[in-house]
Amino acid sequence: VGVKRAMFEGMPSKNAVQQQQQTSQPSNPPANVKVKKKDTPSLQVRHELVLSSKANLEYLRGNTSKSLKLCAEARLAGKKSRAGGHNIEGEKIHGDDDTGEPKENGFSRDTTADEDEDGKLSSGDGEAQMADDYDEAIYYNNLALLHQSAGKIHLALHYYSYALSYIERVKLHDKNSLTADGHSPPINDHYFWSDGVARPDISADILHNTSICAFQAQAFNKAYECMARCVKMSLTVFDKRARSWLRLGQSCIGIYTNLQQNLEWKREPAEGRNVTGLDSNDFGSEEDFNNISTNPLERASFCLYRALHLSSGNFGLDADTRNTIYEVIPSLKVGSTSFDMDCFKTALVSMAYVKLQLKDRIGALEICQLALSPELNSGDKVPATATSLRLREMAEMYSREATIHTDG
Repeated sequence: VGVKRAMFEGMPSKNAVQQQQQTSQPSNPPANVKVKKKDTPSLQVRHELVLSSKANLEYLRGNTSKSLKLCAEARLAGKKSRAGGHNIEGEKIHGDDDTGEPKENGFSRDTTADEDEDGKLSSGDGEAQMADDYDEAIYYNNLALLHQSAGKIHLALHYYSYALSYIERVKLHDKNSLTADGHSPPINDHYFWSDGVARPDISADILHNTSICAFQAQAFNKAYECMARCVKMSLTVFDKRARSWLRLGQSCIGIYTNLQQNLEWKREPAEGRNVTGLDSNDFGSEEDFNNISTNPLERASFCLYRALHLSSGNFGLDADTRNTIYEVIPSLKVGSTSFDMDCFKTALVSMAYVKLQLKDRIGALEICQLALSPELNSGDKVPATATSLRLREMAEMYSREATIHTDG
């Protein structure tokens, strides 16, 4: 007697599967009939979001090449969704090739907008053109971030300039947009598309990224200008960040070191200059950008003191006090959510260097003593790292230099 082979529960036998496939298999269609795959624009939008999220994940993993491919695919999916699933100007969408890779350093179409005699965007561009420019700004910002993480700093700056130009075109369209009655729409309407979907202003984020990249490329004037515009544009986010002001101060120090290499440049004497009386209302203006090219240390001191107050955790900049900073080192509030020990120590050491260059050796010595105090170097608050050890060595060096010149 043969033994019947046991089957897992719910798993049909092989004969039953074959019989079901034969009965359910439809007749083959004629050879001359082609089944067209349905292309849904709404599905392309979701596809774009998934591809962008996947590209961000690969970026965090350090897989730059794969993240670049996913960014290009997300860009192509976005163009298909805005085109309604149909091709534009021929078989290829916006001139992209079959692989989705952009042509001519990322440009897939003419970047010049149609403008009228007054320099305004023509009404034919509409919201579709603005949406295209908005997505292009995001794409080139992501492209720049990837190249920056790969060490290609100058190429990343090149792509950041593309992102800034596209976002400026979006702002130009917002400025020139008119309602049906001929009046400009409310400001809040500029942060939403016509279908009610939110449209965040990413200008400050792109400027912030550009500033960091420019600092790495030692383009300190550009780094200061971009970060200053970013801070003025984002009073609720980047203006409240201590590291934004720290980077502004370090950019001014970088400008000063470049000026020192110029034999024809002579710094004005330190006597009679009031750092605390520096008018912060001119911050980020053209006058400010011209001033840091000749006297960057005063602005460096202003920015570093703001970084110290914000990173200490006990100083909130409101509308009444944001334009007033006193040369007083604040006390630390460790329990605060805005407390940042690394930023505080870095700002202290940078401030000591500025004091030395301004011939204020007593002030530099006091700052170095605070930076070397046990309160800032206790292991229970911040463990010893390579950065903290390097900052301690720099503080000791500045302290010895200040002591030598003071004793002399």
